[in-house]
Amino acid sequence: LLDENRLPYERVNTHRRLLLRDVLDFREERRRAQYEALEAMSVDVEEEDDLDSVLESLKEARRTVAERRRRRS
Repeated sequence: LLDENRLPYERVNTHRRLLLRDVLDFREERRRAQYEALEAMSVDVEEEDDLDSVLESLKEARRTVAERRRRRS
C-alpha cells in the first residue's frame, strides 16, 4: 500500500511513519467498498418465492461461474 502510494507516509531514516488518521480513513474506505460489493452481489428473495427454486437458481449460478473459471485455466 505504501509503495503504491495508496497511503501517505513520511520516511524517517529507513522507517516509514503513517498518520493514524490516514490509516483509519483507508480502513473505512475499504470497508465501504467491500460492503458495496457485497450488496451488489446479494440476491433479493421475495417472500412469495419458493425457497427451493431460489436455491436451485443459486446452484446453477455457481455452476456457471465454476465452468467459466475452468475454461480460463
